[in-house]
Amino acid sequence: MSIHVDKFLVKGIRDELNSAINEVPQSWPTWCQNLPMTARNETFAWAGDLPTPRVMTDGRLLQHIDGYDYDVTTHTHELSVLIDREMLEDDQIGALMSRVNSLGRAWPTYKESLAIGQVLAADTNLAWDGTALIADTRVVGASANIDNLLGGAAATGTIPTSAEFLAAMAVIIAAMVRFQSDKGKPTPNLLAIQKLLILAPPTHTDPIRTALAATELAATTNIYGKGLAEAHFSPFITDDDTTYVIANGDAKKPILHLSKTPLETIVYSDPHWIDHNDGLLVTLRERFDFVPGDFYKIVEYIWT
Repeated sequence: MSIHVDKFLVKGIRDELNSAINEVPQSWPTWCQNLPMTARNETFAWAGDLPTPRVMTDGRLLQHIDGYDYDVTTHTHELSVLIDREMLEDDQIGALMSRVNSLGRAWPTYKESLAIGQVLAADTNLAWDGTALIADTRVVGASANIDNLLGGAAATGTIPTSAEFLAAMAVIIAAMVRFQSDKGKPTPNLLAIQKLLILAPPTHTDPIRTALAATELAATTNIYGKGLAEAHFSPFITDDDTTYVIANGDAKKPILHLSKTPLETIVYSDPHWIDHNDGLLVTLRERFDFVPGDFYKIVEYIWT
């Protein structure tokens, strides 16, 4: 006789999945730009910088916005679990929902790892200008003054003190402000740096949090960090010598989230299907990807 799974159990499984997905902290939505897709493969026209205003002396001067072709692709991602039929029959301690909860938590963790991976793999993933997201120097249009890779010394190795971190932030901010657009215009980050976001390894938690909470570190240094930036500490950043700083204060972000099909939670609950496959199948499915976005908005700082 086939086991019967009623609609209340199916609803409970979906509710548990959604609850678990929403409970997991994720940083990527704050520093990734969502880009809806209409096809699996698309070519986007990435618009260049706007022309510079001028004094009108002899009529209007028509100026052009340069365009760049950017090829992007989405893939299907899935996670499926077959819940044993005997567990369905014998579960008396809530083990079923515990497994469903773990399944739901795995999905946002997976997406966070993919987003961080786009930053960590910046030497192989190319931005819209055809250059690695993190590059020593790049030439875009009239500009050759963009250096996304900076570095400095930490007295105790690869983990900076709070004072060393704030000194590095001053260097990073100055570099970001001096970035030039594809037309050679300065300060494309003038507004974006008003809301800085830091991605760092967990080993940097204490000095960075101390720095960002301090009104003054020491009377001799007179370094202030309170309210300077928001920090996220990711276990997916495994290099203790690297900190990433993102100018997060406008629409463009350093990583693009290509969204094709929203997350689906599918429960195969037909009794004959359960009987034939000896279990209940729960599947998560979504079509998306992360690709490099705007290189003006990120700096990798390596501690030596």
